[in-house]
Amino acid sequence: MKPSELKQFERSTCACGKCKAGCKSMPGRLASGDLDAIANFFGVDPGNEEFTQRNFRSLDDWKVGEEPVTIPTIVPAQKESGRCVFLTKDDRCSIHPVAPFGCRNFDACGENEVDDVYKSICQLAVITHSRDYLMTWGHLHTLGIQAPPIGLRKAAMHAELDRLR
Repeated sequence: MKPSELKQFERSTCACGKCKAGCKSMPGRLASGDLDAIANFFGVDPGNEEFTQRNFRSLDDWKVGEEPVTIPTIVPAQKESGRCVFLTKDDRCSIHPVAPFGCRNFDACGENEVDDVYKSICQLAVITHSRDYLMTWGHLHTLGIQAPPIGLRKAAMHAELDRLR
């Protein structure tokens, strides 16, 4: 499947606490082109290593449904608190117009698991067709610039969801 053949998803618009829980503990994954769009949004050259190393992390523990799969992925960096580096103090996304695939296409309120798995598979298709994406992931990974393990991020997200109940 080529990126141009993918079904276009309707952007998530919900901004409830449940949907923002991921922003506070488990920022969404980037697809091919997202890093460039975010860099351009800030007026930064997409090849700027300092910008990339400061704002993004490599990730290699991905889940499709409940099945763990090792896939090289890039995610926004997290602050010490676990919050996405692009989440403002008032819980707004500072990059909303160019939010990563994993942020703009998922919402915790209305999606069903089949849709989530399909979106993850489509995102994988886009990643595997991008040499630049994989090279950036490899560079971050080699430098040890990695996201916390999925278990820690999921636990933090569940704690945030429990707090909201």
